[in-house]
Amino acid sequence: MNISVPPSAAAAVDQPNNWVPPLRNGDRLTRDEFERRYQGMPEHIKAELIEGVVYMSSPVRIKSHGEPNSHLGGWLTMYQAFTPRIRIGSKGLNREHHEFVARLGQHR
Repeated sequence: MNISVPPSAAAAVDQPNNWVPPLRNGDRLTRDEFERRYQGMPEHIKAELIEGVVYMSSPVRIKSHGEPNSHLGGWLTMYQAFTPRIRIGSKGLNREHHEFVARLGQHR
């Protein structure tokens, strides 16, 4: 009698106990599991968890994204310099937003 093991199951057996699976676009995860996996990702990989679904961006090009993004950032910096109480940022994680959304969900 032959028993076959799917390749993915066999690979999981070979992994050390502290192995963390990588994030994949479309994964459905809890916030805690997302954070655990995100910590194990390379620095250049960016991902977001939106309503329990992982979203990962595609690589970007300089002409269609990099330069326009820099121009917009410069414009926003000037706007911030002359507008009180405005905060701007780029590519940061806003945990305050996620906590606010979680509190809203508790009141529904």
